[in-house]
Amino acid sequence: MPGFGLNPKYIEMAHEEGADLYLSGDLTHPGAILAKNSGLVLIDATHHATEVPGLYRLRELISELGIDTEIIDTKVPWEYYIGDRGNIQNIL
Repeated sequence: MPGFGLNPKYIEMAHEEGADLYLSGDLTHPGAILAKNSGLVLIDATHHATEVPGLYRLRELISELGIDTEIIDTKVPWEYYIGDRGNIQNIL
């Protein structure tokens, strides 16, 4: 759900429509509690992961019009790790 996707109104609407899963890039504490209490599986995929791919596609469309464009992608400000305490690996 784009545009402040964890707005309680949207979570309630998803629940009323019978959704099992709610994907958002905008996790808030109250929204997460409401989703949990509604029985929705909540995935917070981050703004970067849910919005930046659309910007790259928009750049392609604009470029087809002959307009030079550039995206300055600052990536995410954190790192991803997998493993357990004895074997942690950075996956970026």
